[in-house]
Amino acid sequence: MRSNRARRGRRGDAQQPSEARPQKIVIRVHVRCDKCRSKALGVAATMHGVESMAIEGEDKNQLVVVGDGVDSVELTKCLRKKLDGADLPKVETVSSEKPKPKLAPTTTVTPCTQQWYPSYYYGYYPPLTSVHYYC
Repeated sequence: MRSNRARRGRRGDAQQPSEARPQKIVIRVHVRCDKCRSKALGVAATMHGVESMAIEGEDKNQLVVVGDGVDSVELTKCLRKKLDGADLPKVETVSSEKPKPKLAPTTTVTPCTQQWYPSYYYGYYPPLTSVHYYC
């Protein structure tokens, strides 16, 4: 007799992973100096799926990470190990709709005329047509 799990897997009733949307994760990090801030940024940079990161807040104690499929709990756990402590106050999804930038009207650029002549064109020195020597 077959188990329910085997039948369920065969029919395809297993849940498909949903599309991962970009998330904005705010982590409050207990830092004392610039070295600790750079260490926090380094830990966040090594996580899978991180697109951008920044340090914000009045006291520069909030690490904001934006990414697709970032595990916020694992990131907080790694920050707790490397630094004195970290809290996870907010995780929110970022809307994927970005406003399209307005295109500036195109202008034609006139090419710059050649201001110099290569040395092989006239020998070693360019012609001295504009300079008049009077004896």
